Amino acid sequence: MSLVATYLKLTKEYSEKYGDKTVVLMMVGSFYEIYGEKLTNRDGSFSVTGSKIEEISKLCDLSIAQKIAGVSGTHVMAGFTYTKIDKYLKKLQDAGYTSVVITQDPSNPSNRNVEGIYSPGTFFNTDTMEISNNTMCVWVEQVSYMKTKSIIIGIANVDIYTGRVIMFEYKTEDKHNPTSYDELERYISTYKPSEIIMITNFSEKILEDIINYTGIMCKNIHKVLLSDEKTTGKPNFLVDAAQKCEKQIYQNEILNKFYKYDTVASFMQTTTTYEYGTQAFVFLLQFLHDHNPNLVNKIREPLFDNKSDRVILANHSLKQLNIIDDNNYTGKYSSVSKFLNNCITPMGARKFKYKILNPIFDIEKLNMEYDITSYVLKTGGETLINEWRTNMGELKDIEKLHRQIIHNKVTPRNLFYLYNNLQVISNIYDKIKSDATLFKYMNSHFEKGQGQGQGQGQTHDAPNISAICGKIRAFIENHLVLDKCCTIDNLNYEENFILQSVSKTLDDIVYDYENSFIELQTAQNYLCDLIASCEKTNKSDKKYEYVKIHDTEKMGYSLQTTKRRAKLLEEQVKKQIKVSKTGAKTEVCIEYQTYKKTTSVLVLDLSAVTYPAANGSNSSIQSAQIDKICDTIIKSKLKMKAEIEIVFTNFIKNMQNMFEHDIQMIVDMVTMTDILQNQVYIAIKNKYCKPVIKNTDAVTQSLNSTSFVKAKELRHCLIEHINTNELYVTNDVELGDGMEQRGILLYGTNAVGKTSLIRALGIAVIMAQAGLYVPCSEFEYIPYKSIFTRILGNDNLFKGLSTFMVEMSELRVILKSADSSGLILGDELCSGTEMDSAISIFVAGLKKLHDVKCSFIFATHMHEINKYDEIEELDKLSMKHLEVIYNKEKDILVYDRKLKDGPGFSMYGLEVCRSLHLPEDFLKYANEIRLKYRNNEQSIISAKTSNYNSKKLRNICEICQNEIGTEIHHLQHQKNADQHNFIGHFHKNHVANLASVCEKCHDAIHTKGEQHRKIMTSSGPIIVKI
Repeated sequence: MSLVATYLKLTKEYSEKYGDKTVVLMMVGSFYEIYGEKLTNRDGSFSVTGSKIEEISKLCDLSIAQKIAGVSGTHVMAGFTYTKIDKYLKKLQDAGYTSVVITQDPSNPSNRNVEGIYSPGTFFNTDTMEISNNTMCVWVEQVSYMKTKSIIIGIANVDIYTGRVIMFEYKTEDKHNPTSYDELERYISTYKPSEIIMITNFSEKILEDIINYTGIMCKNIHKVLLSDEKTTGKPNFLVDAAQKCEKQIYQNEILNKFYKYDTVASFMQTTTTYEYGTQAFVFLLQFLHDHNPNLVNKIREPLFDNKSDRVILANHSLKQLNIIDDNNYTGKYSSVSKFLNNCITPMGARKFKYKILNPIFDIEKLNMEYDITSYVLKTGGETLINEWRTNMGELKDIEKLHRQIIHNKVTPRNLFYLYNNLQVISNIYDKIKSDATLFKYMNSHFEKGQGQGQGQGQTHDAPNISAICGKIRAFIENHLVLDKCCTIDNLNYEENFILQSVSKTLDDIVYDYENSFIELQTAQNYLCDLIASCEKTNKSDKKYEYVKIHDTEKMGYSLQTTKRRAKLLEEQVKKQIKVSKTGAKTEVCIEYQTYKKTTSVLVLDLSAVTYPAANGSNSSIQSAQIDKICDTIIKSKLKMKAEIEIVFTNFIKNMQNMFEHDIQMIVDMVTMTDILQNQVYIAIKNKYCKPVIKNTDAVTQSLNSTSFVKAKELRHCLIEHINTNELYVTNDVELGDGMEQRGILLYGTNAVGKTSLIRALGIAVIMAQAGLYVPCSEFEYIPYKSIFTRILGNDNLFKGLSTFMVEMSELRVILKSADSSGLILGDELCSGTEMDSAISIFVAGLKKLHDVKCSFIFATHMHEINKYDEIEELDKLSMKHLEVIYNKEKDILVYDRKLKDGPGFSMYGLEVCRSLHLPEDFLKYANEIRLKYRNNEQSIISAKTSNYNSKKLRNICEICQNEIGTEIHHLQHQKNADQHNFIGHFHKNHVANLASVCEKCHDAIHTKGEQHRKIMTSSGPIIVKI
C-alpha cells in the first residue's frame, strides 16, 4: 500500500475512534506531513476529502501543495519540519483536535509507529502557565430498582500535570431538570476539564440537555451512547470499551495493570461501593493509556470525594455566591476563589482552590486551621509571611516537574531548577522545624494522611524534608554537570552534561569526540597563523579567525575560509613545500593539549591539502587527514548523543524509583506551607477575624447540633475592594437556633445592597468552613452541613426553562433537603408567576423552612405578607430592611445600607420616582450647559494622583464644590490607624476615605477636629459628618 493510501486509511480509522476533529501527522524524512485527496466535481469545482487538511492548513498557516497523481484524482499535502512539532501540537490542541503522531524508525525509515495521541486533555504542555490540565469521564445512567427509577452519576477526573485522581458518585431522582445535575455541575465548574467523555444510556437529546444544564464548554466532548450500536447497527469503539468497563473482571484487570496489587487492595472496597464512579475511572485510565502510556505511569491513588465531612453546595451555590467565575467578569476580583488565592506556588494554588470549593464541617480540622493561623499572626506575623513568600517565589512547579520525570520528559535545565529549589525548601523546612508549634502542625498532616500524596486511610511518620532534599541534591550533583544543565532546555543531547566517571562507555566516546575536535581546532589554529602571516599587521591584540570550523546538520564538519584567503594559504603551503627537505610531502608537527590535559602532537600533511569551492565566497580546506578527523567527530558525536540518552534515561528511571515517594512528600510540605502563608497573608492584608466555633462537645455537635451564625460588622470581601466610591458599610447578622431569629426577610429598594449582604454572609460561611479567617470583626457559628442559594433570578435561557420552572425545581431541592444544619440564601422563593400564586408559594415555603429549624434569609418586596396570620405565627422569623432616604433639599436618594428592624416603608418605589421627576432629555441638556459655563471645573486629565492611593485624583474640592483641591484629606484621620494602617475594618488609604479638598476647607476641618465619611446616594457619593 502506498504511503498516501496508508495515511488516508489511518485517518479514517482514528476519526471513527476519536471523532471528526482528528488529524494524523505522519513523519516523512525530516517533516511531518498531512495528505488529502483532491477530486474534480461534475460542475468543474474541486473538493478535498480523506482528511481535514484544509481546516488544519488554515488553522496552522500551512500551504497546501500537490503531492502525486492518484487513481481517482490528485493527492495534496501540507506539512512542517519535525523540530516544530510542539508548536503545531499546541495550536491543534487549542482548537480541540486530537492529533495522532506517527514517527519513523531511524534505523529503518519504512517502519512507522504511533509515538503518541495528543488531545486537549492529554497534551502535557511544559511551556504553559496553566497549573492544571484535567480530563474527566462522566457516567450517567438511568437505573431501575423495585419499579423505582433513579439516576446514578459516576465521575472520574485526572489532572495529567500532577497525576492526581478524583472520583465521585451520587444518586438523584429520575427528574430531567437542572437540579438533578447540581453536583455534576459543581465538579465541572471546579475542575474545568479540557476534555470530557460523557457515557450514558440516555438518548442523545437528553445527553445534550445534560451538557447544557451543567455548562460543559470543553474543547473536546466525546459522547458515548450505550444504545448506539443497537440503534445504528454499526460497531463503535468507545461504546465497546464502555461496555467492557461494566464488567468487574475487566475492571480488576485494568486497575491491576496500572497499580500495584497491594495498592489496588487498599481501595478495592471503595471501588466496589461506587460502581459507576469505578466504571468511569477504569474507562478514563484506558483512554489516557491509549493516548500516551506515560500519562498513567505511576499515577496517584484515586481520592474518593464521597466524604462525610464535605458541605453540600446545592443550586449552583459556587457561582451564585461568586466563589467561582460566572464568566461575566475577568481579573482578580472576578471571583472569591481568585481574590483569596494568593498562594505563591502552583502546588499551593491548586490545593487552595480545592479547599475553598470544598468547605467542610469537621470541627477538629477547622479549629486546627484557625489556631495555626492565629499562632503565626501572633508570633511571626507579617515578617515571617513575607520571608516565606519571598523564598517560595523562587520555586517551580515541582509537582508538575515530578510528572515530567515520570514521563521521562524532564530537561537538564529543569533538574538544575529542582536542585536549587531543594535547597530553598530545605531552608524553609529548617525554619519550620525550629518552631515546635509549626512543626507539630505539619507533622499532624502527615500522620493523618492529609497530604496530597497520601493514600486514603494511611498514616505516615513525619518525614525529615531537609534530609530528603539533601539526598536528592546529592544524587543529582553526583551524576550531572550542573553548570551545563542550566543552559540545556531540550532533550537533543547535543552537549554532554553527564558527570565524568558516571559511565565508562560514555567517557570513552566523549574522549574520542572531544579529542578529535581539539585536533581539528589545532589544525584550524595553525592554518589561521599561516594566513595571518600574509595579512596586514593588526594594530589591536585581537586575533582573527581566518579559518572557521563549519558545521551543518546535513554536511557535518569542515574547515572553511574565504576564497581570497584560500589562495594566500595555498601560496604559504607551497613555500613550506619548497623549503622542505622531504620533497613533495610536507608534514608539520603541532603540539597540543588533549582532552585529558596531556601533551600530544598532531602531524599535519600540508602537501595533501586542497581548496575546493564551498558556498558563496568561501572555499573548503580538505585533505584525507582532515576529512578523517571530521568524520571521527561526526561519528563520535552521534555515538555520544545516543549514549547520553541511554545514561540520562537510566538516571531518570533510578531517580523515579529511589525518590518517587520522597518528592511527593516535598510537594506536600511545600503545599501545606504555601496554604498556611496564604491563610495568614489574606488575614493580615484584609483585616479578617478568627471564626469561633461554639464550644460544645465536638462529636455530639457534629452529629446532632443545630447550626447558627453570628457575624459582627460583616463585609463582602470583593465589593469592599471593587467599590471605592464609598467606604463599605458593615452590618451585624444573626441566624439560626439560639439567635434572635432563624430566618430573615430583607426589604429595600434595588441597588441598596440586599443581595450583596446575603452573598457576603454566604461567602463568610464558606470561607470559615474552608478554614479561613473571615471579613468580620467577630464571627461565631456552628458549621453548616448544606448551603442552598436562590439568588440568580433570570430566565434560564440556555437550559430552555422559564424563571418559574427553574424556581420550582430549586425550591423542590430546598424543601426536600433543608434541615437544622442547612443555610438557605436568596431572593424570593417565587417571582416567576402571577402575584397571588407567588405569595402563596412564598409563605408556604417560609413556614416549611421555619418548621425544620434551618437558617435562611431572603430578599423580598412582598410587604403585604407581613400581616398574614401564617407569617405572624413564625416566632423565629424577623423582618429587616436596608433604608433609603429621600433628601428633599438636595433632591437625591441617600443609601444608608445599614440593616434596620422592620420591613421599612412599603412605598419606597415612590421615593425613587421623586428623585427622577424631570424628563431625561431636559436633565441631559441642562448638564451640557453646566459643563459649558462652569469655568472653574478642572480637567480630569490634568488632575494629579494622590501619594496615598494612585486611584485617587486631586480634583475639585469635595467639601465646597467650588475651588480646586490642593490637598488629599483623610476623612477619618490617619492618626486613628493601627499598626497595620487600618481604621477599624478598612485601610486608612482606602479611596473612599480620601477626599480632594481646598486649602480653606482643609484648615476648617482640622480647626474643628471633625471626622467624615462618604455615603452613597442616587446621585453618587456624598461626604457627611460622623
